[in-house]
Amino acid sequence: MNNKLFMSALVGSHNYNLNTETSDKDYKVFVFPTFDDLYYKKEIAKSKTSNDLDYEVHDIRKLSQLWWKANINFIEVLFSQDVTYHIDKHNGLVEFIEQNKNELATMNLPYLYDACIGMSLRKQKDMLIDSPARHNNIEKYGYDTKSACHAIRVLDFLVKLAQCDFSFGKAI
Repeated sequence: MNNKLFMSALVGSHNYNLNTETSDKDYKVFVFPTFDDLYYKKEIAKSKTSNDLDYEVHDIRKLSQLWWKANINFIEVLFSQDVTYHIDKHNGLVEFIEQNKNELATMNLPYLYDACIGMSLRKQKDMLIDSPARHNNIEKYGYDTKSACHAIRVLDFLVKLAQCDFSFGKAI
């Protein structure tokens, strides 16, 4: 991939300080399209998983849409404990994002609420579905504890968001 990096951000359990000794680090990476990507209308999307590191690569052109759809997994990049901009920090885009991140995060509260409820319901269903990754927990506890924690965390986030006067950074 010849795309120039825009931003990379730590997400997931390491970002929330909920990681365990077996937790891998998760990153979301956003890149600029190449001329060919623009010409052929190709959007960049790629992911890689390993025992220590997982990352997803996304096209920067999708960033505003991802924030508008209010999926907390993408809004989280705005408040990452480890975010790196791979372009000049004095670039107008970086300054705009940094100065307006809470407004970007909460610009579509109805979608944010619906997305969180939907994500929690999906994780509640997932916690009962046996798979190789979930099998040991399902056998031991009767459900997948990781999916259950995700479901609770998302609902807890909504409560905290309201309690923190809709400050995404404080709530997350």
